[in-house]
Amino acid sequence: MRLFLRFLLSAACFLVLLPFASAQDAKVLTNQVGYEAAGPKHAVIQASAADNFTSCTLNDSRDQHAALTISPRHVGPVQKWHTGEYWTVDFDSFTTEGTYYLVCTSGDHSLHSYPFQIQRLLLERNTLSDAIYFFKEERSSGPMDKADRHLPFDGKKQGFVDAHGGWWDATGDYGKHLSHLSFSTYFNPQQIPLAVYSFFKSTELLL
Repeated sequence: MRLFLRFLLSAACFLVLLPFASAQDAKVLTNQVGYEAAGPKHAVIQASAADNFTSCTLNDSRDQHAALTISPRHVGPVQKWHTGEYWTVDFDSFTTEGTYYLVCTSGDHSLHSYPFQIQRLLLERNTLSDAIYFFKEERSSGPMDKADRHLPFDGKKQGFVDAHGGWWDATGDYGKHLSHLSFSTYFNPQQIPLAVYSFFKSTELLL
């Protein structure tokens, strides 16, 4: 009997706390890099079916004032996902640079997003240096690149080949590939051609 009473008490506590757990698990998902001032700006609310988000405000982080009011659009669950219901929040029309956060309201509770930036040339300012550093670190160099200047062939073929330069496969993986290396039909590693293409394409887009 005592065990049954404990079960009833646990079940009652679960039912009482369920709405609070739902609200706690709900979140506003934004682009962690930020948004280009003149580009598209979308956020997603992930919550439970019991929620009904009717309004969001875009708040300025400096003084917390609401710079824009937005009506979120309910789009329902994602097929075969078990993460609740979703709403989309679009604020493409807002172009003022600064740091902002979203506050979205459902009934008597609200969700706050993490702060994010709206900025001109956002990717160039915030990611270009990191991307260049990655390519620099992946460049074949040092003792291994020196050894690559005089490599014997694998198998019965005689002689040597100069294979220095280029970019390594990945951090900690010193393979260098000019063509695909797997049996899959997509996303095959082609590190050196891809790196060269990326440099030329980036230069074209930045000029």
